[in-house]
Amino acid sequence: MLHVKGSGKAYFSSKGQQHRVIGNRYTEGKKVRIKVCTSFSKNAKCSGWSGWGTT
Repeated sequence: MLHVKGSGKAYFSSKGQQHRVIGNRYTEGKKVRIKVCTSFSKNAKCSGWSGWGTT
């Protein structure tokens, strides 16, 4: 899961069919963080959010 501050969250999947993309173009200088999950199910194992970086 990608979170760009002020632009919402974007969900990507390397396999499977469920995915959602919000605003796939981001301007430079926006704050961004990432979280990785094993799946989209409610039983998925997820990392915590990374620290904030910039686009």
